[in-house]
Amino acid sequence: MLQRINDIKIEKTKIEYTEDYKFSLDEDSYSFKKFSDEDFIKPKYRVDFESCYFEKINFSNINLDGYIFSNCYFKNCDLSNSSLDDSGIHKCTFENCKLLGTSITSSSLKNVIFLGGLLHYINFSKSNLLNVKFDSSDLSLSNYSSTKFKNTIFDDCKLLKSEFIDTKLSNIDLSTCNIEGISIDFNNLRGCKINSFQAIEIITREGIDVII
Repeated sequence: MLQRINDIKIEKTKIEYTEDYKFSLDEDSYSFKKFSDEDFIKPKYRVDFESCYFEKINFSNINLDGYIFSNCYFKNCDLSNSSLDDSGIHKCTFENCKLLGTSITSSSLKNVIFLGGLLHYINFSKSNLLNVKFDSSDLSLSNYSSTKFKNTIFDDCKLLKSEFIDTKLSNIDLSTCNIEGISIDFNNLRGCKINSFQAIEIITREGIDVII
């Protein structure tokens, strides 16, 4: 049975307090820190972030592979062309962030919310998305090859020319989204919810004539 959007519960980011802080080359972890209006300084080693708040931070063009972000809030940050492959992103919120061309492959996302934001060409291939919501996000040209979805929400998003290859869409509701030009395995649509206009477009691309 297809779950309705309101039936899916996502544990939201909750940060009770933070202290203003600056990035350092020598840190190996950050907890309950607030960072604002600066470029990210990549430490010498992989770093874990817990209960941190980021506002207007430039993470672009940086390799963050294997990093762990837990209970973190990103607001108006730029992660364009960065790499978060093999990473863990848990109980995090991205509000109005840029993730243009960002790679998040073979990663674990759990209880993650994307509020708005430009996510063109973002790549979630081979990642596991559990309790994840995309809310009014522009995901045009995004990639979901061999991606696993569970309790994942796309609400009023742009998914133009996105690729869902070898990815099952059971219990996924795309009916409020713009999915024009998406690439999708027809057989993997079983259990997916789309609206009548979307159905006509997809069926027509499969070579089936639709008479209205």
